[in-house]
Amino acid sequence: MSSHSTETKSVPHKTNQGQHGPCLVELAGAYAGRKHPIAGRQAIIGRSPAAEVRLDKLDVSREHARLYVDARGHWNVEDLGSRNGICINGTPVIGDRIEHGDRLQIGGNTLFMFGCYDQLEEQIAQFRRAESSGTEAAGIAHDFNNLLSVLVSTIDLLQQHQRIGTVASSLLDECLADMRDATNRSKELVAQLLRLAQSKGSNSQAPQIDCTRLLDRVATLCRRTFGPTYEFNVSIDAGLLVRAHPVQLKQVVMNLLVNARDAMPTGGKVRVHADTQLLEAPTSSNLFLSPGRYVRIDIEDQGEGMDAHTSSRVFEPFFTTKGAERGTGLGLSIVQTLVRENGGRIQVRSEPGVGTTFTILLPAATPDNKPASTPTPSREPERHSFTSKLLLVDDDPHVLRAYARLLREIGYDVLVATNGREALRRYSAHHPEIELVLLDVAMPVLDGYATFSELRKYDPAARVLLFSGCVDTRVATLIDAGACGFLPKPCGSEALKRAISTALN
Repeated sequence: MSSHSTETKSVPHKTNQGQHGPCLVELAGAYAGRKHPIAGRQAIIGRSPAAEVRLDKLDVSREHARLYVDARGHWNVEDLGSRNGICINGTPVIGDRIEHGDRLQIGGNTLFMFGCYDQLEEQIAQFRRAESSGTEAAGIAHDFNNLLSVLVSTIDLLQQHQRIGTVASSLLDECLADMRDATNRSKELVAQLLRLAQSKGSNSQAPQIDCTRLLDRVATLCRRTFGPTYEFNVSIDAGLLVRAHPVQLKQVVMNLLVNARDAMPTGGKVRVHADTQLLEAPTSSNLFLSPGRYVRIDIEDQGEGMDAHTSSRVFEPFFTTKGAERGTGLGLSIVQTLVRENGGRIQVRSEPGVGTTFTILLPAATPDNKPASTPTPSREPERHSFTSKLLLVDDDPHVLRAYARLLREIGYDVLVATNGREALRRYSAHHPEIELVLLDVAMPVLDGYATFSELRKYDPAARVLLFSGCVDTRVATLIDAGACGFLPKPCGSEALKRAISTALN
């Protein structure tokens, strides 16, 4: 047993690739829990495409380290002259034996646990992931079918009344309100799904924020809005700093406080506590966190609590105890995703009849002494007469027809195109007159990104407003390249007018 290990069990080399074999398990970052099975008698770790364990990180050298089996059949790790070195269980080494349970740090930020790869266990895990995906798909279908049912039945009712020439204004108002509510709920469901899917995986670009101030503000807001039947017990240490996205962290805390309120429908005590915690060695509940100082946030209620089976499922997408009319079951899934995006972990402890406590651990930040940036006052869009000529590009004929109709009703002169190539032809034919292109992003034939590039080649001054229900990192790239902005679909007439007005000015 090597001197750096604590009660470990040696992993002998396995020559076959059967049921068991050595592997590295990532313990931190966006891919925490990902396994890298080791085939053969050695494996290179690094950024090189030829590396058996490939890490696409700048602090990792192309060929950073080597795992290999020595003459006695034991696994060892060797530094291959890397820039940032390697550590075993926190101790820098050039080369040493590595055993089951040892933690291997590569570069500055990548932490692995060395252990056994169980092929059967992995197959079971894959089956469970597939089963979970099926549950998610069924949940999405259920929620959207309910919302579509409202729209379809209401449209049919209005058409029946239109045929007989009697649509009372009160009925029309009621139907329009129901349809608007269904579309707003659909938009929120899609937004939640996108937030759940778009895991950025790193908080390296996140700003340093005053967690003490943020928690105090959110708790104060909830104290005012929850009503007098809720008593808040708030104890937050001063000077708590984290590097996180403030909007995301605010959403996390707000969601957990709303959950606490919902767990006590007639009122009760809500406790918000925050301090720092030093994690010297990972525990079973904090397996994927590196040792270091963390900001700990506890949000506790005195509601009915949950049994072990229920609390083990609270972070599953579409799992809810509130009933279909009060929740989609995505709130805590999104909370967990956002916490992980910002480098932390969230845990739940609950006991029936006692209550529930959610605990968040976020890496503590050290003061960077940078003055807080002052937000630039937003400029009111200039008013204009809505007489500009626009080119609307979308491959969905229903969307194209609906928004062209709405834009013409507002007063714009609208040309339409169903794909990128048609858009380029239309633009070249009417180039001097077209003041703005509303461009869909995801299209066949020529997608929005290629269309934008070709438009700018033809006319470097072309104004393009990205108008799509699809969001990915390339949207920001196009805005950096000169697009006037991004307007997510679906949207109503007021949002449409504001976005176009801003783009034209």
